[in-house]
Amino acid sequence: MARSADRPRRLVAGVGTAIVIIGASAVILLLPPVMNLGLEIGGSAAILGVSPEVAQRASEQSVRELLIGPGSFTFALTPGGPPFYGPAEAAHMQSVRVVVYGFFGLLLAGAIAIALAARGLSRPDALRAVRLGAAAVVVAFAAIGIGLVVAFDGLFTLFHLIVFPGGGWQFDPATQRIVQLYPTAFWEFAAGTLAGLSVTIGLVVLAATTLLLRRLRTGRAAHR
Repeated sequence: MARSADRPRRLVAGVGTAIVIIGASAVILLLPPVMNLGLEIGGSAAILGVSPEVAQRASEQSVRELLIGPGSFTFALTPGGPPFYGPAEAAHMQSVRVVVYGFFGLLLAGAIAIALAARGLSRPDALRAVRLGAAAVVVAFAAIGIGLVVAFDGLFTLFHLIVFPGGGWQFDPATQRIVQLYPTAFWEFAAGTLAGLSVTIGLVVLAATTLLLRRLRTGRAAHR
């Protein structure tokens, strides 16, 4: 009966673990060295017709406004110069900022959920719940990674239709800088990196929890 009553806690801890793993992967993806590598792979500087340093500065300012603010996305790359983004692009970036804040709010909720759920579980049950959440991430993102290879364009479109149902996310790569700075090749890199990081962190958590569970079993056997 007690173990049945613990099922909701185990479920919450497992889901929280999955959210935290994905969140950690997203944080790593947003680090400047990783983003700059994506810009290089995507050929952003050449598409924009600027130096790699300028492209990197535009991306770093975009990420800074996403995470910190002010969130107007009206910044210029040169003092007194024109805004880097046009009005439609700035409006979309503001919508992205809402999604990003929602995602990191979910990440915080996941961490809190793990802590609260684990308090009502035995240590082995808490470890098993965390391990299950990590295993779910590994399986899910391994499948997503395969899907990205087979049908990236379709998945990319589906993602935007779900997250931005009001539209406003389609831009002209010939004239609009948002898709020149972040072209399709960049998003292929970003999606693949997110999937790879999630699988890697998930495998680390799987290995760590499995090792801890074995040590607990060994310790209990030794005391018998």
